[in-house]
Amino acid sequence: MKDILIKNVKVYDYQRKGDVKDIYILDGKIKKIGNKLDKKASKVINGKGLYLFPGLVDPHVHAVWAKGDGDAGLRMLLKAGVTTATDFKGPVEFLHDVVKKSNVGLNIASLNGVCLENGFNKLEIKKDEIKKFAKESMKKGSIGLKIMGGHFPITFETSKDVIQICNDLGIYIAYHAGNSDNGSNILGMKDAVKAAGKNSLHIAHINSYCRGQIYQVSKESDMALTMLKKNKNLISESYLSAINGTSSEVGEDKKPLSHVTRNCLKAKGYNDDYEDFKKAILNKDCAISKEEEGVIKLLYGKEAFEYWDKMKTKATACFDVNPALSRIALAIDKTDSNFTVDMISTDGGIFPRNETIKLGLKLVEFGALTINELLLKSSYIPSRVLGLYNKGCIEEGFDADLTLVNPKNSEVLATIVGGNLAYENGKFFDNKTNLIILKEGEKYVKSLGLPYTIVSIKDSMFYKKKKFLKKEKKWKEF
Repeated sequence: MKDILIKNVKVYDYQRKGDVKDIYILDGKIKKIGNKLDKKASKVINGKGLYLFPGLVDPHVHAVWAKGDGDAGLRMLLKAGVTTATDFKGPVEFLHDVVKKSNVGLNIASLNGVCLENGFNKLEIKKDEIKKFAKESMKKGSIGLKIMGGHFPITFETSKDVIQICNDLGIYIAYHAGNSDNGSNILGMKDAVKAAGKNSLHIAHINSYCRGQIYQVSKESDMALTMLKKNKNLISESYLSAINGTSSEVGEDKKPLSHVTRNCLKAKGYNDDYEDFKKAILNKDCAISKEEEGVIKLLYGKEAFEYWDKMKTKATACFDVNPALSRIALAIDKTDSNFTVDMISTDGGIFPRNETIKLGLKLVEFGALTINELLLKSSYIPSRVLGLYNKGCIEEGFDADLTLVNPKNSEVLATIVGGNLAYENGKFFDNKTNLIILKEGEKYVKSLGLPYTIVSIKDSMFYKKKKFLKKEKKWKEF
């Protein structure tokens, strides 16, 4: 589709406040913004009464979880208005397998996980092994690494080494807090902050450490916010959904492989073994995800157990474990003009909790956020963290990554990526997925025949957060 004209739509981004405009899109860019544009386009969208947002840049998703997964995770993101995302686990080859077979036009970056699938099954990893893995990941198209401490713990010292090596290389490094001493809780987050020191680090889904596992939810939320305020070198995000997402696979010892799954079972009053996991599913205290007709749905009770059993436990699970108090507190807390938690994510994709717009607009309705603040956290800042300076806002000359929303029910009506209609009213359109990579990955990604965009993480907000925050109202100029 060469050009699109959106008529009479209320335009919002981190600074636009809903003026009614026409938007003309040509060759992947926002060509013209104005009133009563006299343009003939191959696709005209009547935007009367609708909102137009910059496409969401989701800083933490799981487009795939296991080898052989389809592209439902990518479709779920498009359906929720996401145009750019960072996959937070890998292995990167799993993502490429999906992208090569898929025609879902999303922009996606990848972090390669320090996890079982990548051969890490020991608590301690030698520095030269970490460095080798990091460099290989870059060459394969990853922009950095993720420590999967909550799911597959390693020692504090090894976590510290991974963070240091990634900083030395100038690549992305994210951490699902948790190690061999403290799990995915507020103490694990405290250790992650300590392991980072003065280094740059993305601490994932802050709300996951504020579930009342150690102290009261309110105290844990205050502790998390205090840590972030004291450590401006950290990048962070939290999500708004009540449910989490985790592996449901059970090992030979009859215990869930993921320590997060074990914690969730305990939080619901069950033992962390196969029999009690089965009870939790049958009692509807745990849902099992299943791909149906190209999207992900949650199964409960007997239906969920039968599918889990059929899959020999190799599926994904969701527990209702995220308290509203911490989800809201972490989303809205500010110091002066800056948010304490930098971004809003979904940690979704293959997990059906892609609710940034739906739940974010609830916070707007409640008066806890403005639409501008919601889009600052869910589109503009995440684009700058990735070094994508032509995304995240609605301006002439910027990439035409846009999301059309019905404000009456907060439903996404259309998602446009790179000037192409990717999703509209329940229908997906064929477009090539675009990989976001480092320069080191160009040769490999070219060999796959996939489109790509090269970014520099060392020059992005990820490593220059303090400089970015000093800009305050001049963020656009960064």
